[in-house]
Amino acid sequence: MRYNLTRVLLFQQERSLFLTNITEFHQAVFPVGGDILSHLFLRYYTDYGLATISLLAYLSIGFGGYALARKYASSNVAWTVMLIVISFPLLVRQATGTKPDILATAVVVLCFLSGRGMLQRPNLKDGLLVILGLGFGLSIKTTFIAFLVPFSIVFACLFLKQYGLGPILRFLKQRWGLFIVIVPAVLVFSQFWLFMHNYIHWGHWAGPIEFVSHHKNQDGLWGAIANLLRYGVQSVHLMTPVDALSDWLSGLKISDLLERAYETLLHPVIGDLGAAYSNNIVKFELSDTWTWGDGQNGAWFGPFGFLLVLPVLVYTLVRGSTYLRMASIVLIVYVAVLCWQLAWMPWNCRFFGPVFAGSAGCLGYWLEKRQKIWKPRILQIVALSILVYCCAINQDKLLVGPGHLMLSIKQFTPAPGLFEHGIWAQADWGRDRFFYARRYYGNNRVKEFIDIVKPNAKVAVVAAGQSWLFHYMLYRPDVHFVPLPGKAITGKELDADSLEGFDYLLCINRSYEEFFLPGKHELLQEYKPEKRMWETPLGEYILPGGLIRL
Repeated sequence: MRYNLTRVLLFQQERSLFLTNITEFHQAVFPVGGDILSHLFLRYYTDYGLATISLLAYLSIGFGGYALARKYASSNVAWTVMLIVISFPLLVRQATGTKPDILATAVVVLCFLSGRGMLQRPNLKDGLLVILGLGFGLSIKTTFIAFLVPFSIVFACLFLKQYGLGPILRFLKQRWGLFIVIVPAVLVFSQFWLFMHNYIHWGHWAGPIEFVSHHKNQDGLWGAIANLLRYGVQSVHLMTPVDALSDWLSGLKISDLLERAYETLLHPVIGDLGAAYSNNIVKFELSDTWTWGDGQNGAWFGPFGFLLVLPVLVYTLVRGSTYLRMASIVLIVYVAVLCWQLAWMPWNCRFFGPVFAGSAGCLGYWLEKRQKIWKPRILQIVALSILVYCCAINQDKLLVGPGHLMLSIKQFTPAPGLFEHGIWAQADWGRDRFFYARRYYGNNRVKEFIDIVKPNAKVAVVAAGQSWLFHYMLYRPDVHFVPLPGKAITGKELDADSLEGFDYLLCINRSYEEFFLPGKHELLQEYKPEKRMWETPLGEYILPGGLIRL
């Protein structure tokens, strides 16, 4: 809502992929290849079906995981691997979201699958899929470079060692016309044109220097080691039911014990090395009152990710076939680059989807040899149980209330309000299209805005960070919205001259008072929080803002 969908509506409104009037940098500087797919639906100004692309990517990851595992294992083991992959909590939550991270994960699976086909028997189809897949992945996420470079190097070495330059030269000679078509497509996918615009307009190919520095690990090797340790602790994602069970049996939560271990053993040593925020500002936390990674921003890959995938990557690095060793090297290098380049943030889990989904072949190879110890049928039952739980308990789209569910389990009977707190009940089975806007703002201001603002108006927008412009633009496509970059973006405060030529001023997550002139302007909407955000339940905090007729 903040930037990935809002930027698509801004693309449509401005008829350009180069944005300068924005509410935050993410809308302008990030690659567009994943977000632009939402144009298929947003071109009609409807939010129905927006998660379709993510759901298709999720399904392709599952089928691709089966195909990778089937190369090294029986159909039963490959089926088990597929269930394990599609039960990873983060992937389940991403499957109904609109962020492009799951698309990058699907591309990684595609590249591994097509790459293996090319090494088995060079052919045009797999070669094109590898080339276009790598290009498309780069157009989705800048962090995809951490996969593209090691994959390209290792794959090229294996291919040249096995076949030499002969197949490549024959392709260039026989299909030179197709090569001419591929090159422009790869150049478009590569986002070099966006990176050039970023450099010219913002001063760095990835965005403003301050913005880039904030997301970059500034502590070198020691910061990378610190980040690896943090991610290692976070990956021990045993999930809320295990936490609730341990709390019921012993009065202690496993997530709390892990947090204490981090605070006692690791934090005194690594401090804030490699982190984007001080631990005093953004604490290292695995769970809240009820949940342990039950949302898209906090979920990792469940018990299978920690207990199976990570050890298996090390195993296949040493004992696997040539191609599996290649896959292990690529994924391990990918993790190392992420730890080295990116500053740690609690929600960086989304970058690790390629590691856990891309290891499906390694997992199938390992599990085929250990069916007597790790019974596939038991693993299938556990994976399906995790899948059902993750579908039901998703912090942004709850089918049932998590607290009420845990209480129901303890009491062995449905607790009052179990289903009333689900997304379908609260959104009136999808008929209430303002549900998320109302929960974010704490009131019906978007609906009121729709009724107040005259047709074809020109609206200046002043917003602080974490602001949602999406719903305003979605439901009033006739209105021309112009975000006015504030001090956080331009380094300068807005003045009265900035508002000339506009019909209205919309303030989001920012007080209107510094812009309102009583004798000249008319105040149409006024919103002030009565309490601080952490003192109010979700959906009841009144976000500051207002609407002024100029």
